[in-house]
Amino acid sequence: MWRGRGGRKKTLPPSYWIHQASDCESDANWQHTKGNGWSEFVIRTQGLIERNPRMPRWTNLRLNNYIYFITTKIKGFVPLFRDKKCIDIIIDNLNHYRKSHKFLIIAYIIMPEHLHLLILPYGNHSVSDFVRDFKKYTAKRMLECLKARNAERLLWFFSYRKHIKSINSVWEEGFVSLPIYTEKIFDIKLNYLHFNPVKKGYVKHPKDYLYSSYSEYYLRKKGPLSIDKWR
Repeated sequence: MWRGRGGRKKTLPPSYWIHQASDCESDANWQHTKGNGWSEFVIRTQGLIERNPRMPRWTNLRLNNYIYFITTKIKGFVPLFRDKKCIDIIIDNLNHYRKSHKFLIIAYIIMPEHLHLLILPYGNHSVSDFVRDFKKYTAKRMLECLKARNAERLLWFFSYRKHIKSINSVWEEGFVSLPIYTEKIFDIKLNYLHFNPVKKGYVKHPKDYLYSSYSEYYLRKKGPLSIDKWR
């Protein structure tokens, strides 16, 4: 349900329209599921997909063979990734899960308090599977890191917050995953990702930010986390 003018409740129209192309399957295979507080539609089709502009963005739409733009944040926007040990945990686990959950890393940036990824899944694991497992294990490792340096205030902050259901986690609940279905949107998200530290004022040029795929993507210089060839 959504509220129109005057606060009246209205039934949500379909969030996406599927336009069948000549080489597409005759029927889209829709599977209704629930996820992250919203209804989800799993669409299996080779059609072109356009977003209904009246709809709010749904965070976990699942589409096969699409690049995804993923965002996940630290609780309370705490800048944990100013600690190199925490960054190393993120990099080690991205390398692990790209193999175990079978996805390509197209681009990435690790900001002090959040993470952006462009990934291309090619196996049986969904994006939700990857993010769930990644966040669960990295949270455990980062809490161990905080305990090792006696960061009592941060440990207290992450162990108990009334408005967050889960405890003993360093990540905000949920994440945003946006399927990229046109080259224009891909370029927009890629530039947004790489120029994030410039926008925040951390560096003057994206090539100067270490924990980013910019240098490898454009300058062919290896960074802390290698990206995959995909086209």
